[in-house]
Amino acid sequence: GLKASTRRGDMYGSFDRHGREGEEVHLDLTEPETQDSDQGVLSPAFGRRQTPPINLANLVLGIASGLSILTIGVLVYAGTENHVRIPFYSPGNGRGSTNGNPDTHRHTQGIPQGRMIPIELPEYTSVEPPKVSYPTDGEFVTAVNDKLGVHGRHAKSGKKIIADWSATRIFLEFSGSTNVWADLRSANLTKYYSQKEEFWCPHYAKLYQRLNATNSAYCPYWFDVWDAYVDGKHTGTIRVDVSNEEIKKDPAKAIRAIASGLSKDQKHTLMLFKRTGPKKGGTIFGGFILAKGAKIHQANNPYRPNRRIEILGASEENGECALGVKSDFYSSLLESSVVSYGALLGEHFQADYHLTAMGSEGIVLASKPDSAPYLKYYKRTLYADAESSWNFTSFEADLVLVANGITDWGNVNNQTKFLPTFAEKFADLLEFVREQYPHAWIVMVPWKENQINGMKAGMEVYHARSKQSILNAASVPQNTDDRILLQVLKQENWPQIYRGCANHPGPLGHLNYALQIAPTIKDLLGWEVEYPDTPSFLHHPISSLRGKSNLNKNSAGEPLEDEQNDSTRSSLLNKLPLVVVLLTAFCGCCCLHGVCFIPHFFLALWHQILFILGLH
Repeated sequence: GLKASTRRGDMYGSFDRHGREGEEVHLDLTEPETQDSDQGVLSPAFGRRQTPPINLANLVLGIASGLSILTIGVLVYAGTENHVRIPFYSPGNGRGSTNGNPDTHRHTQGIPQGRMIPIELPEYTSVEPPKVSYPTDGEFVTAVNDKLGVHGRHAKSGKKIIADWSATRIFLEFSGSTNVWADLRSANLTKYYSQKEEFWCPHYAKLYQRLNATNSAYCPYWFDVWDAYVDGKHTGTIRVDVSNEEIKKDPAKAIRAIASGLSKDQKHTLMLFKRTGPKKGGTIFGGFILAKGAKIHQANNPYRPNRRIEILGASEENGECALGVKSDFYSSLLESSVVSYGALLGEHFQADYHLTAMGSEGIVLASKPDSAPYLKYYKRTLYADAESSWNFTSFEADLVLVANGITDWGNVNNQTKFLPTFAEKFADLLEFVREQYPHAWIVMVPWKENQINGMKAGMEVYHARSKQSILNAASVPQNTDDRILLQVLKQENWPQIYRGCANHPGPLGHLNYALQIAPTIKDLLGWEVEYPDTPSFLHHPISSLRGKSNLNKNSAGEPLEDEQNDSTRSSLLNKLPLVVVLLTAFCGCCCLHGVCFIPHFFLALWHQILFILGLH
């Protein structure tokens, strides 16, 4: 009473029941094998040239289900990578030089273009300087001795050097002395600073309360801080906090021991690094003192020729608050440009670098009267000396990183109306930088939304002016500057350990910035990384971090596995809504058809392949 139809297009055949009521029906479900000399072994229970037991609808749904699962897998994998979205520039797009192959050595490993380049953090935690009395008959090396190497903006005053911009570095090579002393005293440039109590204390009292800080008084006392490194090892942190009045009474208080216990027979390389920014009073460097009979050697330039970076910006670029934690407040001892991303990039690529950044700077406006307009201060040799004009030909940058413009937006009520004003002033800055460095790459590195929008608007004004100048010269109008780019830095998924105090980047945050920018530098300028002959403080990774021992940092410069997991989890959470939607749609299809489409997908695919090949 049962008849099977084999019409083409039926999924499982159609069955009609013709048995009479009460009649017992028997159905033999045995699947006979049939053999044909032309076609070979046929499928069980299905004849020659039959369709596979699956229809088009189920095939489509099965494929869609498979693609959904594949998409979810891709999203999960993507959540574990550090992708940087760059609106105007992405490393590896062929805009710049890519000469040479990635090189490998024991400190940095070559990587493909467009990938993160490994960078190390230096020893940066404060080290108590040695307490050794200096010899009155020792060898005195004046600050202007030709055998010293001085890097960073500075001014000469007689036989002394004055510096207030951050990351000024002084190099000395010597032998025959187990101890080293330095003559460091405050430049006492307070008349150029807003350090008057009636301004600073009320201002910081509000900020202290808003940040929920607990570490110190809200009215900080500013002074410069220097770090000493001998043969790459951090030997002392020197506070320039002794008043000139005290030094006049006792000149010995200006002489600070910065290293001790050195080998007398070995040649040593010393670097003195100014880690605080230009608003801490400035420093007068008088020179070094060595043991009697010590020999001074010509300091080697630790940086490669034709590699120069200048970093324009604000407190972040100076490493402000980098050594603090969330509950800390601003302090000279918590500021360190040693770990700033500008210094990390410079040392990593063996490129000389200038940090012309100042806290609370504004292109147009700032919360403090000593911080805007930035261009006025940028032109100075000393931030605090209005009469000092910097000679830009003495340091012709190959790369300029511009990170200005965060402070302006916090001091306006109507940001929309302020945008055109900011754009014009920012274009003025770009024009001035381009005039000083005609062949340099200019890369803007903002991270905040209004800062990004302001830079984009300023760049549009800059290009419009360039086109107009060409029109005035009766030339064909075109974009005259294709060596100016914008790269957005990402920090929204940072765990708290990446930050210092007052929401500023900590050492790991600066390292993350450097890792984002390094591929861009390599792509644009073709700079390869080689281990320097001169010891660098950068090539001695830290062994502890804020009480954490055994910093787990691999060859790619990726720090602390726990922090990586935090970042990965955060990235996955951002993609969770899309994953939920895909899973819901997939399960909905299964419920609607009352069948799980995963096995159907593979079954349909297999039978369809057999059918196309004529094996059914």
